[in-house]
Amino acid sequence: MEFAREQQKDLGLIEGWWQPTEEIVKNEDHVRSALRWGTPSARGIVVAAWRCHLQQRPRELEALIADSFPRMRAYRESEQVKMIDSFLETQMPGWTEHGKQLDGDVEQSVLDTLKEAREEAREELATVAVSPALRSHWVALGGGLPDPE
Repeated sequence: MEFAREQQKDLGLIEGWWQPTEEIVKNEDHVRSALRWGTPSARGIVVAAWRCHLQQRPRELEALIADSFPRMRAYRESEQVKMIDSFLETQMPGWTEHGKQLDGDVEQSVLDTLKEAREEAREELATVAVSPALRSHWVALGGGLPDPE
């Protein structure tokens, strides 16, 4: 992107050199990144995927939590697991309590990771202001602006 910017080339007009976007705007996180670090093109704003990923990471972790936490709880409450845990408790006293503690530690670790990802995303956006030129370009193409930007 830097090369295109330096050479004043419109990445949206270059054919056969790169694949069109792998990710069409999925949500406002992508727009927030594009408005800060993007390069305008005839077809939109080109932005490095890693910039979008940093903003997207909290949403991905939230989806992971929403999917996996209930499944893990259901698994731990299944009759088969309870039967195995009961047997192992007789063989190794403390097994059940240790398992509960470990599950709690893993859950807390994931929640801590989500909190860190949210903070990193917020801090990243706070380091660079929205580019007025990119905002104007995006609006001129019919794009909506996220609230907050």
